[in-house]
Amino acid sequence: MESSQRLLYWVLMHVVAPYFDDPLDHWLKHILAPSPGFGGDPGWEVECINDEEGEHYRVWADPDVSGLNPCVAVYDAGAFRRAARETLLALGASFPEKMAEIEGVLRKYGL
Repeated sequence: MESSQRLLYWVLMHVVAPYFDDPLDHWLKHILAPSPGFGGDPGWEVECINDEEGEHYRVWADPDVSGLNPCVAVYDAGAFRRAARETLLALGASFPEKMAEIEGVLRKYGL
């Protein structure tokens, strides 16, 4: 993973990993569409932005929790969606019992 994407993957793990009792897209569904921003513990936020330059995602993590600097970055939609897919597939590799649900989320959101 490139160092410029560490923040993205750190945040995505907190978006999908902690919710095994809820659907895996518990927060992802709020993020993959233009929104005023969505965040959670332990100190992260993702905002989908559509403007004249296209769709991109502003990602932030509390540097005191993540240890990452810079603590904010903007990723184009393709990079964000690829990272979301890779994060879900990595989760499926560790928890094969979730793979059917992961495949459904990948289809549902075109990841």
